[in-house]
Amino acid sequence: MREQLDITARVEINPEDWFWATWRPRNPLARPQPKPFDKKDALLRLEKIFVRSERARQPSTRYFINWQKASISSALSKQEAHFWFTAMTHSLDNTDSGIQALVQSLNNIAFTGNLSVELITSKLIWSGGKNWRSPELVLAIANLCLIDEVISSLVDISLLDSMELFGYSEAQYNLQEFLADHSYNPLISNDLAIRIVAEKIRSAAANTLNNILIPGLHRYVLPYLNDNELRELREKLVPILEKAPQGIALLPSHVYYRDQWLKQLPAYLGMHDEVKAFVESLPNPHSNIQDPLPIIFGLGSAELVETHVRRLKILLTKPVHVRAWLAHTEYRALDWVRDSILKAENKEQAVDLFEILALVKASENALQMLTLIRSSKVPELARQWLEEHPNYTVVGLIPVVAGDSQLASIALEVLRDLKQQGHGELIANAIKHEKVTLARKIQIEVLESEKQQEQYFDEATTPQWLHSQMRSLNKTQLPEWVLLKELPSINIENNKLNDNQIIAVLQALRKSTLDSCHPLIQDIKLHAQRKSLDDFVWRLFELWLNDGGTAKEKWGMTALGLVGSDAVALKLAPLIRKWPGESFHQRAVLGLECLRAIASDTALMLIHSIAEKVKFRALKTKANECMQSIAQERKLTREQLEDRIIPDCGLNEKGTKIFDYGSRQFYFVLGAELKPMVRDANGKRFTNLPKPGKQDDIEKAQQATEDWKLLKKQLSQMLKIQATRLELAMCNRRQWAVTEFELLLVQHPLMSHLVQQLIWGKYNTEGKLINTFRVAEDYTYCDSHDNEILLSKNETVGIVHPIYLSLEEKAAWGQILSDYEIFPAFPQINREIYTLEPGETDKYALTRFEDIYFTYLAGRPGWARSYEGVDNGYLTRTSREFSKAYVRAVIGGEEKGCCFYPTKTASRRLDVNDIGAIRLGDIDPLVISEVIRDLTLLT
Repeated sequence: MREQLDITARVEINPEDWFWATWRPRNPLARPQPKPFDKKDALLRLEKIFVRSERARQPSTRYFINWQKASISSALSKQEAHFWFTAMTHSLDNTDSGIQALVQSLNNIAFTGNLSVELITSKLIWSGGKNWRSPELVLAIANLCLIDEVISSLVDISLLDSMELFGYSEAQYNLQEFLADHSYNPLISNDLAIRIVAEKIRSAAANTLNNILIPGLHRYVLPYLNDNELRELREKLVPILEKAPQGIALLPSHVYYRDQWLKQLPAYLGMHDEVKAFVESLPNPHSNIQDPLPIIFGLGSAELVETHVRRLKILLTKPVHVRAWLAHTEYRALDWVRDSILKAENKEQAVDLFEILALVKASENALQMLTLIRSSKVPELARQWLEEHPNYTVVGLIPVVAGDSQLASIALEVLRDLKQQGHGELIANAIKHEKVTLARKIQIEVLESEKQQEQYFDEATTPQWLHSQMRSLNKTQLPEWVLLKELPSINIENNKLNDNQIIAVLQALRKSTLDSCHPLIQDIKLHAQRKSLDDFVWRLFELWLNDGGTAKEKWGMTALGLVGSDAVALKLAPLIRKWPGESFHQRAVLGLECLRAIASDTALMLIHSIAEKVKFRALKTKANECMQSIAQERKLTREQLEDRIIPDCGLNEKGTKIFDYGSRQFYFVLGAELKPMVRDANGKRFTNLPKPGKQDDIEKAQQATEDWKLLKKQLSQMLKIQATRLELAMCNRRQWAVTEFELLLVQHPLMSHLVQQLIWGKYNTEGKLINTFRVAEDYTYCDSHDNEILLSKNETVGIVHPIYLSLEEKAAWGQILSDYEIFPAFPQINREIYTLEPGETDKYALTRFEDIYFTYLAGRPGWARSYEGVDNGYLTRTSREFSKAYVRAVIGGEEKGCCFYPTKTASRRLDVNDIGAIRLGDIDPLVISEVIRDLTLLT
């Protein structure tokens, strides 16, 4: 198949890029013959290096300098090398007047090519801090003298002591000019002048080695050397390395290290053992070197390079990094390039990195491009690559279609596009070698799918309501980040919105707010297929995020609140939780507003979860305000609201859901530890739906699979939230009226699963425990002897805390739970009970745990943080309130141990000390037990 489809892998980087992999056999580049020096031509090429910024307005605006624009050859006559060396070391003011002065100056010089190593070294130090110098300077130096002699000369000068360096500078330079840009006057203090001069010379020598000579040697000299020439150069340079200052000295005014070149040069020379020893010593994260990648790329194999880059988690942030990575790994580790593009700081950087990745022509690259379509700042470029390389795309994406990931649907979309572009035969040939199930899926969903054009609305098929709404919209220019080709279709019955209709929807979303929805959006919500609308609005949101997520274009996010469903809410909530930690607090607040606008039970329960668990104070406060506001609107208490917004997650009234494959069905069940499972008609349980078989209906099976994924995602969050709520209800002795208990808990499709795992108590009007019971699968109530009991309407119901049960009662219930294989959502009957130790009753603080790291308590149910500041504030104390006991437990702050404070006037007088803490012996035993239990779990 590979020969037939012509998918021979190629990595089309430049010939010189392969020299990054020093372990490969050398194939030196051919050095051209030097041409006679033509000063006029050189001056014309010199003018090309000055690049004006596109934003420049005034004639005096400075230019950027790019020496590569001069097209300097690697082989120069000595006269031309002299010319370029003089130009690159000239004291240049890179303005219009400065450029004219440079050209005039160079035009008046007679270039002989007779420059000594000493003079070259002196010039390099004089211009050591100039920002226009670049590694291209080595092109001139290497054609004037031996590069190793210049390196040696710079090292020798940097080894001189301060007095010797001062004498050197006096002999070579005018000190006043040499120190003209320095704030100190060397005439005031001779000792100070000596130190300044010495430091400046050492700094200039280090800058030249780090940024000019060693990178230039690697780029413009080494690729032309054969094995013998490289060995001779290495023999000359190793003694220089040995005499150079060892160790790493940080310059006081710079963020990079002076002796970086000492590590880079061995890497460039292929000294694999030395490089390996250094790289293996790098800690994670690395902190003793500015950019370790050039050194790591000097390791002796692709495997070592990949291992250490992944170990150190170093992203490829420059195009040269990607070129070097590909020179080592070719197409075997493209995911690291992809991840670097995904994490690019801006679109410009992402484009630069992508252009190098696009040089890889291999089926392995198709998967990377697919991911970049979905989540990067360059989706249009990734799609273009897939379309321009159909052979690689088809072979690379077919395995993706077989998976259950979100990428599978995008892969199908890309294959359908290729089919429409005339590559159907290519796809048909490719699936001949695949498994029957996969080949059948692609045959049906790609090759036999209707033509795209026939599925779009046209003038005749467009509904009247859509015609009317579109006429009411004025066409406006959409922002550049809205890439129409990257937006999935919106389906209405058997048709799709065409491009003009999609643009109208986008314009309507742009005109809408969370409080005021455009009529077209209201109609779209009413008529569109739910999943297609969710996919559309989420992709729009991703494009907005990839463009930077600006507040000016926030409609790209508010669209989630306007048309999103539970599936959107579940994907949005995790982002809201992390955004404040990434300095996106306002974005997180807008996310909360979107959840509130979605307004489903799932969305509101997610707001509740954020209010309870998120660690950022400002966001937590905002979420609590949101919940309180909703409760007031509905005239409910906070607890009553939380009972009423529990989503059913699509379960039927019996608390189950059927997943239909056509020839067979599977049923939702809840396994141990709240794990969602399915069972077949024979009762066999599975952790996931099985793959469709030959007898199954593919379309039904696909829909069942999508429903199962959504259900699992919903349940993974909802069950944890509700289990925590019920555990806190037990500890706070919350009680429900019988009617509320049966309507909101027993008969609720989701909560019934949790309710049946717990032991409940019924209480009389005075709040006294009368009996305990469990809820059976048929919704009857049974006591510990499995006898049915009835509930009276004037009684209340609560989850029994084991502190109120005798040993005999706990043993009886333990046996019942074991017999019926019931696994409670949290410890109840077997829950640990703790009491005060002798001598603690008359104390006012529980001090036996005073040495624990109390901040971890904030992760336990019911405990809350207290901050100073807004987000990421300093944690001062952690507390937990027991509302029915009128007590708040507090640990942290200035007081030692855990103290308990009254929350309101209690029914009896409490003994408190001078800071208001309650005597431990007066505190409810349940409170004492729960607090000690939480503290014990931490230790």
